Amino acid sequence: MNIEKGQFDIEPTAERPSYLMMSELEEVAERQGVALPEIIDAVRADWLSGLPSQEDLDKFPPEKRSEIVTKEELKKVCEAAGIQLPVSNPELSAEAANLGIDQNKWQDKNFQGKFRFHLSPGGIEGLQQGKNRELFFKLFGKKYEGREAEIVDTLKGYDLSIRPMNFSPAIANSEAIENFLPEVGQKFEDDPFGVQRREHLVLEEEDGKLIYLSTRKKEHGTYLAILRSVAYCSAGCSNCYRGHQTREIAKFKSINPDGSEQDVYFPSPTEQVERLVRRWNQEENPPEDILFSGGEPMDISIEEWQKIFETLKGAEHLKFLRICTGDLFLGEPFRVSDPKFLDLLKQWHEETGKPIKFATNLPHPAFITPEAVHAIMSLHKLGIGIEIQTQTPLEEGILCFQREIEQQIQQLGKEKLTDEELMEAWAPALAKSFKLLRELCVKIAMVSDRPYKFIHDMQKSVSVVYNTVLFSLLSEPHVGTTDSAVRPTSFAVFTPKLPNLNMDFHGLEYLAKVDGAYQDDEAEVKMQIPHAVGETLEYSEPKWQGINDKETLQRITDIKFWKKLRERVKELVEEN
Repeated sequence: MNIEKGQFDIEPTAERPSYLMMSELEEVAERQGVALPEIIDAVRADWLSGLPSQEDLDKFPPEKRSEIVTKEELKKVCEAAGIQLPVSNPELSAEAANLGIDQNKWQDKNFQGKFRFHLSPGGIEGLQQGKNRELFFKLFGKKYEGREAEIVDTLKGYDLSIRPMNFSPAIANSEAIENFLPEVGQKFEDDPFGVQRREHLVLEEEDGKLIYLSTRKKEHGTYLAILRSVAYCSAGCSNCYRGHQTREIAKFKSINPDGSEQDVYFPSPTEQVERLVRRWNQEENPPEDILFSGGEPMDISIEEWQKIFETLKGAEHLKFLRICTGDLFLGEPFRVSDPKFLDLLKQWHEETGKPIKFATNLPHPAFITPEAVHAIMSLHKLGIGIEIQTQTPLEEGILCFQREIEQQIQQLGKEKLTDEELMEAWAPALAKSFKLLRELCVKIAMVSDRPYKFIHDMQKSVSVVYNTVLFSLLSEPHVGTTDSAVRPTSFAVFTPKLPNLNMDFHGLEYLAKVDGAYQDDEAEVKMQIPHAVGETLEYSEPKWQGINDKETLQRITDIKFWKKLRERVKELVEEN
């Protein structure tokens, strides 16, 4: 097998554009009397069977054999970790191949993006997307039942994108699919991470234009370099922290302290890095780390990456670099496992001795697919100590189930709950979240490195109180285990003003006990949280009665109540 094979034989055309391919696959499913994910799995099974076997290794150059991941190795790792393997069905895969979707297309690094289920802004009511509109409601109608007109209105200004891999059964038949589905009337927070705030931007001015180089919140902090050519991301995460910047291809602007905006221009990725390196080498406290972000940095070409790596050799104080990517787990892992890209990583390390780390978005355990495991194994088999840092957003309906607490409280119909009622409202939702996060942490520890960080949803779909309680259950001591290898290192709140704020149970205690630190009114909760940099972080979120009102916070952080809550969650986890 040629592991670099996989170029398109059938390109999308005006008559048959890529965004109609999923609808055509659904027609195949209907003819065969199966569900759409089964078609996807049949193609994936062919891909898996086409990987090199142990016997095939002799066909590769001797120096490459140790770096090749065989299908036997991949199956062994996936089965040990409980990762769902695709199911073979020659009849289904043959019909899919007639549409231009076969195992060689599946493993092509561009395929998943080009042949995604796509409803572009304003397109849901267009005639050419009629098939996709029909399929959208067939697949996701239950979520929007009774609110069909409202979600159509939401989608008019929304860029819906679901890659083929994310229609696999493990994802499509679980909470994981919610990662791509917008809420009715969904609106994005304006720059919730602060990557556009003028005070954090590293800029150069040229010919009256502001040239973007990177974002850096504190003097010694990491440079976050957002590469121009990858400002758009096709992963389609509904609560993306970049909001409309990646989902609606909005123009990048500097947000000034007075609220006004200025256009910011991007040089090519190579020129961007060249300007940064020149700047670093003149700085008194240059960075030791650079984090390439986007959009999606893996979208840039191998040739461009080669130029970037070559330029970075001139950064005198750089100790390591990171690549922040959603591709590894969210539908295009083949970009990461591209042999040419792997060779580039290995060459960089051998020439410089400096390590490379990947920061990866992992929203749900179902996204730990065989394809992702294959890419991770390919990175590790290079033997250059590449670290995978998983970052997991804690979002409502995917890993968090705060709404179930709200519904339980509403059903009780009481202004004030007893401790027992409050506990029974909270514990089932926490247990459900805990089991999913525990599964994610264990699988990551088995196939990669330890889980790195949980991140509070910057679009505020769930309270920071709920997420901090959840993280505290997963930290020391664990409910169910004390194995430190599977604990996440931190739970962070990303804010526009300051670097990442790490929260834990003691942070909640501070808010509950310090006068003025926690205030709520009928609609909003406001917090004053001390930050490690020596400043106070101001944070606000919607008020949810029985979740984050001041009285509930004080009860949850009462040590006797907390102990009983932990024990009740443990009981529910062990029952199931």
